[in-house]
Amino acid sequence: MSEPNPGPVDAAAAIKAQLKDLSSEEQKSILQRVSEELKLNTTESSSGSPKETAFYAPPTTVVANITPDRRVVNYIWTAIITGFLIVFVGSAAGLVVALFMFHGTDPITKLPMDNTGIIQPLITLFTAAVGFLAGVLTPSPVHSNQAPTNQGSPKQGQ
Repeated sequence: MSEPNPGPVDAAAAIKAQLKDLSSEEQKSILQRVSEELKLNTTESSSGSPKETAFYAPPTTVVANITPDRRVVNYIWTAIITGFLIVFVGSAAGLVVALFMFHGTDPITKLPMDNTGIIQPLITLFTAAVGFLAGVLTPSPVHSNQAPTNQGSPKQGQ
């Protein structure tokens, strides 16, 4: 039969026993490295005594651990752009069909057909998709590596 996993108290006792075998400088070095990696976050109560102690990782470490890698980010952006392209092409096709198919009189009821109720939501979809795609495909002026040029202004001394 295998021995059950030791609890936190047993693990602490085992660590203490192993630290006793080391020199005091080695013990200090190990404890400094551990305390740097596992910083203690202590909040004090109104009386000044420690109320709660918890281990935490620095925020940059947490963000680095939950940030997806480049392959996942590329897949997500490909899915988003593909979805907007489908909406763009579908709404453009719907506009063409609505303009040419829904005009004149209905062949069954012989009543005049009004295509504005069909075209208005399609125009909204079309313009939203075009606006999103234009925003994604336009380079950002904030992240531009080029210095601004004054091509249209007259030069000094002329």
